[in-house]
Amino acid sequence: MIYYIYYDSYGYPRKAVSAEDLARDYANDTKIFFEKTGEHMDGSAHRTACIGTVRFRDPRELREFMESMDDLNQGFYEGAGDSRPYNF
Repeated sequence: MIYYIYYDSYGYPRKAVSAEDLARDYANDTKIFFEKTGEHMDGSAHRTACIGTVRFRDPRELREFMESMDDLNQGFYEGAGDSRPYNF
């Protein structure tokens, strides 16, 4: 199954829609999905956000991916392990 995932400006996956949902709810246009998803998050558009296209076997894999990405990003921004963001 193909999913389109909205990533906010910090790289967190915030919303995913299947190819069928994209066609039905967003006229099969990722730009519309991007704009509507970004605007409802906090009232302003996230200009540095992006949409990724990912394939999973089932919705469970999608859910696991979304949950694990939050953990990975959180570890990076909190400086966990060998990640040292913004130390230039």
